Amino acid sequence: LGQASDLDSLIPESDSIMHIDYIHKIGGDYNGRICALRDVIRQRASHTDIVGLGYSMGGRLLYSLSQCDPTLFKKSIFISSGFPLSGPKDRYKKQCFETLAQNQLSRVTPREFLHWWYTLPIYSTLKKHQDFDHLITKKTESFDPIIIKHLLGAFSSLHMPILSKKINCPSLYFAGEMDKKYQSMKQLLPKYFENAQFCSVPESSHLCHWEASPFLKHTIAKWIHPTRH
Repeated sequence: LGQASDLDSLIPESDSIMHIDYIHKIGGDYNGRICALRDVIRQRASHTDIVGLGYSMGGRLLYSLSQCDPTLFKKSIFISSGFPLSGPKDRYKKQCFETLAQNQLSRVTPREFLHWWYTLPIYSTLKKHQDFDHLITKKTESFDPIIIKHLLGAFSSLHMPILSKKINCPSLYFAGEMDKKYQSMKQLLPKYFENAQFCSVPESSHLCHWEASPFLKHTIAKWIHPTRH
C-alpha cells in the first residue's frame, strides 16, 4: 500500500509482491472503501500468508484494514504512518493542512507542488540529499493532481473510526530519526498495538524508506523471516 516503485525494493526477493495501487478507483464512504480493499486482498491472496506494508497514507489504510479484519495480515509493516486522530486540536490542524494541500494542488504545477510537499518540515533531510532533484523529476512523471486531490479527501485520517480495539498481529513501525513528528509514535504504539516494535531509521526523515532503503530492506527481511538470518 503506497507507491509501488518506492516500496518494491524493500521486499525480500523470495517473497511475491501484490500491489494495491488503484485505491482511487474504489467508491463509497471510508469504511466501505476499506471493506472493498479487504475483499480484493482476500481474493488475490487466498490461502496465502500476507504481510502488509504501507507508507504514510498506505500505513493508515493498513491499520484500518487490520481493524476491519484482524486475521487479514500475518504481520504488518508501517513506515511513517499516522493513526486515528481523536483530539480536537489535532483534528483541526489536520483539516487545515489538508485544505492547504488541496489549494496548492489547484494553483501550482505538479513539479512546484512536489517541491513544496517534499520540503515540508517532516522531510527535513531530503532537500540536502544529492538525488533530491532527481526524486522530484521522477515523481513528476507519474503525478496526477486529480487523483491526489481525491485520495487526500477520500482517505483522510479524519475519516478513520476513532480507536475501538488494538491491532493484535505482530507489527513493525519505522520512522526517520530526524522526523520529530513520527518519532513520537514510539510512545503511542502501546495505545494502538498489542505487539509492535519501533525502529528508528538513521540519518533520514519522513521518506526514510527512500533515503535508507538498504537499512529498511535488511531489517524487514530479518523480521519477516527470522530463521533465515
